[in-house]
Amino acid sequence: MANKEEIAVRGFLIHITHYDPRWVERKPREKPFDLDIGLEVVDAMAEVGMNLLAIDCADGVRYKSHPELTRHYSVPMGHLKKLVARARKHGIEVAP
Repeated sequence: MANKEEIAVRGFLIHITHYDPRWVERKPREKPFDLDIGLEVVDAMAEVGMNLLAIDCADGVRYKSHPELTRHYSVPMGHLKKLVARARKHGIEVAP
């Protein structure tokens, strides 16, 4: 059992896409998710003892089953798989 003063879950949320209403007008110019930076973030999370990576993937990745969700900023599913693999390598739980 965790110490009552210890926070058991220390996580970070990475957005591969955005749904903030203020960004809607900028979505046509939105750049794709940068995998290299995402991997650096995961490595930094591990260095400071974080244990949960939440990923907002929505239309940020290309789904074979739902091609209608693909946008100009959608990245290959392989990007998401690499991000998840790096987190798991560090013992970080992943919640897409």
